[in-house]
Amino acid sequence: MEPQRGGICQALRETFDITLAHYIEFMLPPLKSLHPDSSLSNAKLQKYGKSSTQRLIDSLNPGQEGSLKTRPDGTMVDGHHRVKILRDRGVDVDALPREIIKKELGEELP
Repeated sequence: MEPQRGGICQALRETFDITLAHYIEFMLPPLKSLHPDSSLSNAKLQKYGKSSTQRLIDSLNPGQEGSLKTRPDGTMVDGHHRVKILRDRGVDVDALPREIIKKELGEELP
């Protein structure tokens, strides 16, 4: 008898159609802008607008300089311009991995 491949995780995935994207969607709050889109730098939007969608997504990955950083409620601290461009291109930005930055004691958000 040949052993089953994937074990219980595979069985759960097939039974409940659980994927990482679905999990992230339910666990992470939607991204929110700290400032209105009208306050974004046109120069940065033009610069990032020349990049491929995949390059922009990769540049937001956690653990690197310039990664997507948010507060626990989804308010973006870093990555606004790239997220705006990706959103305009139809990318589900709310499912992007992010670094969660907790507010320091005494720090006030605008």
